Amino acid sequence: MIETERRKENPGGTAGGESMQKWEYMVRKTDFKALIQPSFLELERTRLTEHGEEGWELVSVIPSQNGEALIMFLKRPVE
Repeated sequence: MIETERRKENPGGTAGGESMQKWEYMVRKTDFKALIQPSFLELERTRLTEHGEEGWELVSVIPSQNGEALIMFLKRPVE
């Protein structure tokens, strides 16, 4: 099971009049136990590659509280 959530951040401007970089965030959740299956692991690698081609950068991965899933945090610049 994979869950995806996207959010946009708008931090506003800086004191010097220049605007700060704006980021869009994606949070993905994937089944930890399924990752031991080579076919599922390859599918996840393919998905992450596709996200990278769309400008997403994986910035962090943490286990869920119950240890049954991995939560992946990705970001990309907002144009």
